[in-house]
Parts: sequence; structure tokens; C-alpha cells
Amino acid sequence: MKRAAVVVLSVLLLSGCASSMVTGNASGGYGSSDGRSRTQVTSDATITSRVNSKLINDAVVGRSDIDVATRHGVVTLSGRVSNSSARARAVDLARSVTGVKQVVSNLYLR
Repeated sequence: MKRAAVVVLSVLLLSGCASSMVTGNASGGYGSSDGRSRTQVTSDATITSRVNSKLINDAVVGRSDIDVATRHGVVTLSGRVSNSSARARAVDLARSVTGVKQVVSNLYLR
């Protein structure tokens, strides 16, 4: 009896997973509610990575505490910078990355 219950439970659980895979809702956490295609998610991740790299390797901005998020090519910079020059430089660096459509600065001074 226990074995039959385990088999039935397994089938029910697996059928739920299979339907998610068929409908595309098992795409690594990016379901239809996210509003982006896999291509867009990949593009946004690439932009975020490139912006982060530029910020980290920059002498003016490198020691700042900046978080980068990208959605549909719009980069949002959030966090702390040491001065207004570092804030302007961070925005300029983000704008220089291919694929960036707009930069939103939520950076504040320490």
C-alpha cells in the first residue's frame, strides 16, 4: 500500500514538472511574469556583467559600493560613491557599454 502511494505521489509531482517544462515556465526562474524572453535575459545579464567589469576596473569608481541591475537594456545603478565625480564617472561608464539604452542613477554620496 505504501509503495502504491509513493508511486502515485511521484507521478503527480513529475506531471506538474513536465507541464512546466512544456509551457516554458521552467526557464531558470524567468517565467512569463518576468516579461522578458530568454534572449533578453541573456542580453541584460551580459550588459550587467560588462558594466560591473568597467566599474570595478576604474580608478575613480573601483572602491565604490555600486549594485548594477539591467532590464530591457535599462541599467540601474544603486549604492554609495565617495563623491560627485565618482557618481558621474559611474554613469558615463555604464552608458559606454554596448546595448545600454538608458542609465538610471540611484547613487548617493557617503
